[in-house]
Amino acid sequence: MQWNGSHSMDGYGIMRIAAVANVRMHMLAYVFHTKKPIPKGMEVCHTCDVPDCINPEHLFLGTKSENMQDMIAKGRKAKNYYSKLTTQQIIDIKNHLEARRYTQMQLAKMYFVGQATISEIKNDRRPIFASAETVRKASR
Repeated sequence: MQWNGSHSMDGYGIMRIAAVANVRMHMLAYVFHTKKPIPKGMEVCHTCDVPDCINPEHLFLGTKSENMQDMIAKGRKAKNYYSKLTTQQIIDIKNHLEARRYTQMQLAKMYFVGQATISEIKNDRRPIFASAETVRKASR
């Protein structure tokens, strides 16, 4: 069961509540199903690994550390979980930026990330698997 409404940039179903904040729908589904609040320091995790899934049978509580360990163990993302991009994609983005082929917004849409991520790559602030020096050398 997947959320059909709005989505965050990282793929989670979201809804604006009372013009105050965006609420992640899997968290709301968990609270409605269990009738309990999410304890401080806990996250609502997915057994199915589908960010916009709102099936309460697929949701469980875990710490951020447990969620990251689960993610790595299942191979959902590489060990550097800060990045949705591979080292090669980052090199390609840097090459596009240096050649001025695309704007940051165009690259963000092409790689399904936010413009801020492209800016971080441009300014060598994006954590990646290889060092920034390795990426610079490879992109020459």
